[in-house]
Amino acid sequence: MKKISRRDFMKGVGATVLAASAMGALSGCGGDSGQSGTKGSAAAGSDASSGSKSGSGNPTYKFRMASAAAADMYPNVAMQMACDEIYEKTNGDVEITLYADNLLGDYTTCFEDLMKGTIDFSMFSTPTDYDEKLGVVSLPYMITSWDQYEKVCFKGGSLYNRMEELLAEHNIKFLGFCTEGLQGLGMTGCTKLESVVDPDVRKEELMRVPPLESYAKLADLMGFNYVSLPYADLYSALQSGVCDGWYGGAATINYTAYRDIIKVWVDARTSSELMCINVNMDLWNSLPEDYQKIIADAFYSSSMFSFESAEQYEDENKQLLKDYGIEIYVPSEEDLAKVSAKVREELWPELKKMYGEEAVDKILADLEA
Repeated sequence: MKKISRRDFMKGVGATVLAASAMGALSGCGGDSGQSGTKGSAAAGSDASSGSKSGSGNPTYKFRMASAAAADMYPNVAMQMACDEIYEKTNGDVEITLYADNLLGDYTTCFEDLMKGTIDFSMFSTPTDYDEKLGVVSLPYMITSWDQYEKVCFKGGSLYNRMEELLAEHNIKFLGFCTEGLQGLGMTGCTKLESVVDPDVRKEELMRVPPLESYAKLADLMGFNYVSLPYADLYSALQSGVCDGWYGGAATINYTAYRDIIKVWVDARTSSELMCINVNMDLWNSLPEDYQKIIADAFYSSSMFSFESAEQYEDENKQLLKDYGIEIYVPSEEDLAKVSAKVREELWPELKKMYGEEAVDKILADLEA
């Protein structure tokens, strides 16, 4: 299948249409509850239902979707756009209620629920508890610039195809990626900032890493002590001094969620935040083909919107961090080249064995093409 570039996609859909949809989604997003506002949203905790008939005689469906992003952040806005488009194009027969900000559980809990079908749709990072090969999506220093996304992450790309294949083995239909951008280090302080990404210098700070082996190995290689903590515990851990910083956050999430705690954000570009848009496979197979097409097209359009938004707002969010009094440290190209070279030489061979050497080599070859 031919890959579509971000810019070609945006021209085809029309930026004005996406902008209007985004404004509608923002105005419909819920506040403190974390529940976004789809039309006729089902009550919290309701089960997906199907089999009833609309006035036109078509089957009607009510589904729940779990989202990791805060209600007003663009990844969640992108998902709300898809939910609204699906509702409109099915004349209200497919209604997806979006629950933002981990309201239905964190990514490990929701992944299990999605496999079982107790949650219908989700937009989360992918845990490796059930399959270590899923960690390929967070391979350190695999994607370090915006132009690389369209080479492997869009429909037909090798990383897209790999995740589609792996998730299908766990009863999950993959619908595309949603990104928050290139990840850095959010820190409450740093004693050796000039050498923060130098792998040859040991640091005093204790960094939080997610429960993914690639992050733990990366932190160690970069000279940090680390502790693995669930994302739900991160804010309190930074606040109480349990850890001094964290891996896994782009500029946007550091500004929206952690600006009151962190003092420094390092533009280390360690990896890319690629969350997967998924639906339970049994549910997917039970849907009429015309509904499948509407749903797939809507979520892929919103996937593309998230990539466009992440690139657009990265510099803006760096400036917002700076305006808030947070120091932005941008390592030199030489420093980034040094750490990425060491990662590729010492860490990639081990991770490639975990993730599937042939598949990883294909992705890396496509990135270099």
